[in-house]
Amino acid sequence: MLATASAASAGSTGYGGFQIRIDPEGLSPVVVQLPASHAIPFWVNYDSVPHTLTFEDSRCTITIPAGERAAAPCHNMLLEAGAYRYRVSDTLEAQGEVVVLPNERRVTMVSSRATIRAGQAVTFSGTVFAASVAPFGGFILQQHAITIFRRGEGSRRFLPIRRVLPMDRPSPCYCDPNEKLWSVTIRPIATATFIALIVDNQSTWKEAESHRVVVRVIAASR
Repeated sequence: MLATASAASAGSTGYGGFQIRIDPEGLSPVVVQLPASHAIPFWVNYDSVPHTLTFEDSRCTITIPAGERAAAPCHNMLLEAGAYRYRVSDTLEAQGEVVVLPNERRVTMVSSRATIRAGQAVTFSGTVFAASVAPFGGFILQQHAITIFRRGEGSRRFLPIRRVLPMDRPSPCYCDPNEKLWSVTIRPIATATFIALIVDNQSTWKEAESHRVVVRVIAASR
């Protein structure tokens, strides 16, 4: 079984760093798991000869002299979740892997009314939580836009109907600064199921999905 370690386990050099040992036998640990943008892997060469690390797809290459340490120059990979394999020259265990894990993200949704008459408005609201990310001394500014999807009765497909941006909580607020509020008002014309999703091209965070909310629409009174 391959030796696997996370940034919270042995080998960590604290926030921002994680040590991987290179010696004649190979790597320790062989597989490293890191949260996206929160830690940088450092390779320390305990051997008496230099070793070269080459990542797949020629993403980056680095040569580490004997007795020295270095970080991979391809830092951009640490912002995107995925598995990054690499090879090490002149060792018995020639292959390692850096697994970058997406950070936590959540979205909730409730409706102001469960049953309405046709033409009446219903307000959907909730919270968005996204773990803070500060890569290499900087910050990632991400809006975490919520998309509201609707599925009509008898349909199997959810279709997007509205996009909304989260808002900061009113000040003063003794709350988690990573949690924001959102709200949107819709006038459903028929009974439907609604869901809030955060789906974007930024794999630094997990995709987020709320619980499904059903709003029943009854005929307007005459």
